[in-house]
Amino acid sequence: MLKRAYYENLGWPTVGPQYGTVIYAIIGKRCVFTGIARLARSTINAAEDIILAIAKKENIKISDVTFYDLQTSVTYRHSPGKFSFDRIKFSIENGEPTNLYWIPEACPRDVAEVFSCFIDKEAAVSQ
Repeated sequence: MLKRAYYENLGWPTVGPQYGTVIYAIIGKRCVFTGIARLARSTINAAEDIILAIAKKENIKISDVTFYDLQTSVTYRHSPGKFSFDRIKFSIENGEPTNLYWIPEACPRDVAEVFSCFIDKEAAVSQ
């Protein structure tokens, strides 16, 4: 089931909306998110805030799941149908993610199916 979370857009009010938006799903022990707000901070630049926003909304510890960033044509320069899928590895200090890095992985079929509306075509997104 796809859900929505919001994170602070540090460029606001000069650039973009006050909050960026991600769509996410928790599939087993995986939490996959994808950005849908073109003018907000990218998911790569906002990953710490996104991870914390999802954990707060779901009432989970950030160590309870493995986070993945699905970068699609909705907010990145990919052709429709093309995307990147990365596991986000991080340390935890004071309950917050730190020292993040992205590890490219093959996207599992079940994840691609759940997020197909963002992968297969241009989805309607917020500006």
